[in-house]
Amino acid sequence: KKLLITQESHELTVKELRTITDYCDTDRIAQAFAAERGLICIKMPDYDGLSDKALLDLFLDLQATQGQWSREIAKAMENGEIDRDEFTAIQNEYNKFVVAGAEVMNRLRSFMAVTEESNSRKARK
Repeated sequence: KKLLITQESHELTVKELRTITDYCDTDRIAQAFAAERGLICIKMPDYDGLSDKALLDLFLDLQATQGQWSREIAKAMENGEIDRDEFTAIQNEYNKFVVAGAEVMNRLRSFMAVTEESNSRKARK
């Protein structure tokens, strides 16, 4: 419809863009828009069934992504220079590390909320 020459405007509305992204069923569009603006997307995980093991898994993933980021820096620095491709690779690993850190913090926030709710129930008894 937007491509017809009879259309007044060929620009997408926000509603039309949302429809297209929903149809594509991918986060890649949001990630691309964020990357263009120097931002990153952090998926808000579902925290139903909170467990210590799930928190440990997130923490271990955080440590693993930090290691990958560090290895990328070390690899780039081997020759004493960093080119654009190496910097992009370092930035990508850093973004993964930031996302992993945000997931840990979100999980801890959920634990705090559960703790506060539990304490509130105990205080009302």
